[in-house]
Amino acid sequence: MDDEIEQHAIHGDKVSCCVCHSQAYVNCYSCHVGLDDKDLAYFKNEEEEELFRIGRNPDPTEERPEKWIVVRRVPVAKETFEFYGKELLPRFDRANNWKYTSPHNIQRITTQNRECDNCHGNEELFLTADKVQPEVRRANQSVVVPREMIPEKQNRDKPDTEKQPRSYFSAVGVGAETVFVKAVQVAEWIESKEQKLQIIDCRMEEKSYQNGHVPGGYLF
Repeated sequence: MDDEIEQHAIHGDKVSCCVCHSQAYVNCYSCHVGLDDKDLAYFKNEEEEELFRIGRNPDPTEERPEKWIVVRRVPVAKETFEFYGKELLPRFDRANNWKYTSPHNIQRITTQNRECDNCHGNEELFLTADKVQPEVRRANQSVVVPREMIPEKQNRDKPDTEKQPRSYFSAVGVGAETVFVKAVQVAEWIESKEQKLQIIDCRMEEKSYQNGHVPGGYLF
C-alpha cells in the first residue's frame, strides 16, 4: 500500500482494499441442488442480485487485519440438500453465511471512494441486521454492523468543480485540484497549448478511434 496517498495513510490496515476499490457484485440466495431426469446434478438459485455490502471482519489475522471488509452471502439454505433427504443441515444456523469476499471487479475510482461521504454515514452499504435473514442473524452477529458503528459523515466542504456534472474526461493538476471537464474544453486546451496536456485514447480497435476522438488524442 502506498502511504503517500492520503486515503491510504488515513485508513491503513483498518479498511480492506476491496471496500474502496470494488463494486457491486452478484449475490445468490437459497441455492438448491439435485438430479434432473437424466440423473445429472444441477443447482438453482431462487434469487440473484447485484449489491455491495461492507461488514466487520469476524476473524482478523496477520494477513487480513482490517476491521472493515467486503462480504458476500453464501447461498446455502437450510433446505439446499432436501432433494437427498430431510433435515440434512440441522446446525445450519450456527455458522455465519456472510463471508469475506474479494470480487473480481477492482477499479481505481469507484462510487464509494469518489467522496468521503459516499461511504461514511451511508447505511445502505453496510451489512446491518435488517439486511440479514432473521433465522441467521444470530450466527452473523460477528459480521453484522450495528448502526452506531457506521462511520460518521465527514461533511467536508466540496470544491465548486465537484458540484458540476462530471464527464469521463479528467484533467489532472489543473490549478490545485483535480477537476472534471468536458471533451470540448480539453480540445481547446490542446489547441491553445496553454496547458501541458497529452490525451491518451485507449481503444480496442483503431477503427473506433478513427470514427471519432478528442482532437489531438493519441491512440494507445
